[in-house]
Amino acid sequence: MRKKLPILIVTLVFSVIILLSTHIFLNTRLNLYWTKELTEKQKIEDFEYMYNILKDNYAHFYEVKKMYGYDWLAYKEQFTEKVKKTKNNLEFYYALNEILSKFHDGHTYVLSPGHYRNLLGPWGFKPYEDMLKESESSYKMWEKIFKNAHREGELENYYSLMKPKENVTTDVIEPGKIAYLKVHSFLLDYHNEGEEYKREREMIYDFLRSIKDYPYLVIDISDNGAFL
Repeated sequence: MRKKLPILIVTLVFSVIILLSTHIFLNTRLNLYWTKELTEKQKIEDFEYMYNILKDNYAHFYEVKKMYGYDWLAYKEQFTEKVKKTKNNLEFYYALNEILSKFHDGHTYVLSPGHYRNLLGPWGFKPYEDMLKESESSYKMWEKIFKNAHREGELENYYSLMKPKENVTTDVIEPGKIAYLKVHSFLLDYHNEGEEYKREREMIYDFLRSIKDYPYLVIDISDNGAFL
């Protein structure tokens, strides 16, 4: 009996260690993807981090002020109040993108989970792959948040979320003289073997053939944004 007691104690201790280790491991793994709501303090810290990065690195404050009369840096307090008013993580995400939209710069925004997935997948942004992968656990969380708010197709297919239904607009401003062609987005439908791209390409070719003798063609890409 005396010999068996130490063995029993060792076995129990070992079992407790395994159970505790498993509990800690599972909780650590789950917390990576837990959609916990950010606190007001965390949101403000995130916003201020973004604000300071832009303040020190963004190159077009002068152009934004000159073109739109908007001194973005001067609105920090108002931006902070907007962030404070957000009720959940999703509202916080949209508030940040609304703040960034004041630049009128389609290349300055917070990536959505669908866009993030495309950058790591079909678009293959190799120079930024390591940087993007560092955010993978965070985007697992954001993916869950978006799935609760959007249709599954919108999350899985960034193309369908971002690209307008009528992407190409053609018009004749002055018959025989001035034609107009607008392309809203250059985003390609990789997910669908480029079927939509092929259709739009033929539409553009047909239009160009129809106005081949016009001396003037206005090509409008003014609404084209980031990777669109």
